[in-house]
Amino acid sequence: MDLKDAIKKILRKVPVLFYIVYYVYRKVKKFNRWITNKWILYKHQITNKWILYKMHILIKNDPMKLKAYNETLAEEEQQRHSPVTRAMPTFVCMNMDNQCNLRCIMCIRRKYSEEDLNARSYDFETFKRVADEVFPYLRWVQLAIAGEPLMAESFREQLKIAKKYSVKVDLVTNATLLDDDLIDEILSVTGCLKVSIDGATKETYESIRIGAKFEQVIENIKRFNYFRRKIQQDRRPRLALLYVLMRRNIEEIPQFMKLAKELEAESVSTTHVVIHQKKMKKESLVYHKELANYYMMVAQKKANELNLHLDIPPLFNTVYDVQGTRSKNNLKSEFKICPFLWKRAFIEWNGDVVPCCVPGHPVMGNVKKKPFREIWNNELYQEMRRRLMTNNPFNCCKHCFIDVPSDKQSLFHL
Repeated sequence: MDLKDAIKKILRKVPVLFYIVYYVYRKVKKFNRWITNKWILYKHQITNKWILYKMHILIKNDPMKLKAYNETLAEEEQQRHSPVTRAMPTFVCMNMDNQCNLRCIMCIRRKYSEEDLNARSYDFETFKRVADEVFPYLRWVQLAIAGEPLMAESFREQLKIAKKYSVKVDLVTNATLLDDDLIDEILSVTGCLKVSIDGATKETYESIRIGAKFEQVIENIKRFNYFRRKIQQDRRPRLALLYVLMRRNIEEIPQFMKLAKELEAESVSTTHVVIHQKKMKKESLVYHKELANYYMMVAQKKANELNLHLDIPPLFNTVYDVQGTRSKNNLKSEFKICPFLWKRAFIEWNGDVVPCCVPGHPVMGNVKKKPFREIWNNELYQEMRRRLMTNNPFNCCKHCFIDVPSDKQSLFHL
């Protein structure tokens, strides 16, 4: 065999040799990835076991240290944007009861019949089971989203359970049912009473909150303040007023700052109206941008003069209004602080766990079928956390009315 034939023979074997080398390379790479993943999983499991053990010790020895430790851990996980979180929520809203004594014009309740709404009542045994599992870690609990919590038959029992676990109650109410006995019980456990008042005058307020009496609500708040002043200042619950911005009340928002100060509120929180019915579209400030911008600026100036904290949406015609939805750039800056996927959870009356109150959210699981901790780190939660910082977040994140208050798709969610 001459040199030429030998070279030809070697060249014929090159593809086979190349395939063998490539095959070995792929297997080694796959094995290396498997080993790496196993090691990461092992470290995560060891860390989790240590954290759970530490939390178990803290539950027995120092409940308040447990809450502080969980809070720090939740902050770390949020900053890391970890799909799997080692912390439990620090805030949970348990939508115990959908009953309400008012028929507010902007409320989502108007989409349902009274019969359907009255049937939506939380199973108190489920509440107690969830409380036993989650409350040791919580700083705050809210007892309603779309109803009046003071109407719940088990309201006083809910307060007792919150007090047992040293959880502060974040109470949102229309204040129509407040009386001296209830105020006394509320003050013993609440950290903040939030009263929904959407007008500075009787005429505007009563045209929005159908069934309420303006003078009665103002008097009830004054009674609350009378009892609140008796509590030592560093332990005194805060009072916040809530105001839903719409066409019929936007011109009263500067005047409302003065009313809030007279009612001894520490803060005022405003949000744009979310449209649930076509007949309410005319109330959206998307159609009255210049008017809205003017009165929001005047309100902010008035709040500053009164030394009153005002939480108000950005003006229209800002970058948010132009973009409309969340882009990759603003996701990586402004919106990375979204707390809902790492620090908060919402549990509906039927046991459904949802990530937030934004319309269009997915259902993550049900506490009547699985423990909350199991739901909190399931595949759906992990996917939602992972996609939040990409260019393809879940639809409810794209049109979040909390982060993008000028977005038409969130304002007109029918």
